[in-house]
Amino acid sequence: MGTFVAPLQGKVDVPLSNFALEYRNNAYVADRVLPRVGVLKQSDLYAIWGQEMLDDPGDEVRAPTAAAIELVQTVSTTNYFCPDHAASRIVADEEPSGLASLNRDPYRWAAQMLLDRVTLLKKESRAMTLLTTAGNYSANNRTTLTGGKKWSDPLNSDPIGDVETAKDQISLIGTPPNTMVISRATAHALKVNASIKARFVTKGGPITMADLVAIFELDVLLADAVLRTAGVKAKLWPDTAWIGYVSQTPNQEDLSFAKTFMWESAPGTAGGASTEINLVYPASRKSKSVDVHMYYDQKITCAEAGYIIIDTN
Repeated sequence: MGTFVAPLQGKVDVPLSNFALEYRNNAYVADRVLPRVGVLKQSDLYAIWGQEMLDDPGDEVRAPTAAAIELVQTVSTTNYFCPDHAASRIVADEEPSGLASLNRDPYRWAAQMLLDRVTLLKKESRAMTLLTTAGNYSANNRTTLTGGKKWSDPLNSDPIGDVETAKDQISLIGTPPNTMVISRATAHALKVNASIKARFVTKGGPITMADLVAIFELDVLLADAVLRTAGVKAKLWPDTAWIGYVSQTPNQEDLSFAKTFMWESAPGTAGGASTEINLVYPASRKSKSVDVHMYYDQKITCAEAGYIIIDTN
């Protein structure tokens, strides 16, 4: 990022705005499961294409002078809306000198805190709710484990079979799934599961995340964000497993389960995010506010491209 340069009052700070777009907490998976799609308007319609490309077109052999068969592609629309997700922190004019001995830039520090708590933690929380709400899936795209079927039962459960069932169902969209999201507790259960350990009988040492990637043939993401409520810390993600398709080059027409629409042309932002530094009034407060803004909307865009395994532990 380089050395911080004190901004003019009321100025959108470009380096900090870029930091807002680039900063990632390793425990978060929202942007990897709901990839960002840049949009030019704050609210607009996007297309939901019919799946006629999977239909048998019938007899397509054309006789001389006859017309070719006519096929139809259906399309419906729904809308997104990118509200401004924003927060502010006051930085006293005395803070830069007070933190100089710690080599800490108070403005970037404030921006990082705001990003973690508002734009990233809240976005992760919304993504978790979107992915783990059973009502967002059809009956064919969800299952709840009970008794010995729970992956926490290392001898009787069959996580490999459960995931293969999910992969088979998702593949009916014409594109196989490529991503799996699990909590830390679920990952631990998988690493000690007898059926998985049996696949690595000649391997020395414990089962790793890389081993899970190899056995499930999916990009396995560890959702490990922590949320503190009333002073009590707990893992944000429940003990579930999400399997789905995520486009590596997201656009508004692909079959990804969900997307994050980013209003890239939002006023005063760089690609939909901005960090502003403004004077605080009255002037006697001798302070500036660091204000972080991010315009986005998370939407399920192809529900059939996802599958949820509930209560893995």
